[in-house]
Amino acid sequence: MILIAVIMCIIFRKKISNIIFAAECEPQNAPGSVFYSPRQFHHRGALQIKKVAPFDPKAQFADEKDNNPHNARFQFTEDQNEVFDIGSEVEQVIE
Repeated sequence: MILIAVIMCIIFRKKISNIIFAAECEPQNAPGSVFYSPRQFHHRGALQIKKVAPFDPKAQFADEKDNNPHNARFQFTEDQNEVFDIGSEVEQVIE
């Protein structure tokens, strides 16, 4: 009986490995997934930074309260996915 099982495994090893590892090899970019591919983003070019008045780094701000319930569920969408080019040689400072 064991000999038959070993022979069957040898004969069907490729089919068995395809079945076992198929789920791991396929990309899982279903709607609502937190994992995205590059084609799901809108390229916006170089990041443009508005130059504003200096700020006080020692300023104290009140903590914001989260009004969402603890059991709130998130829905991930692709509507507003954007990507910018960033870096000291790319970014543009706007007056």
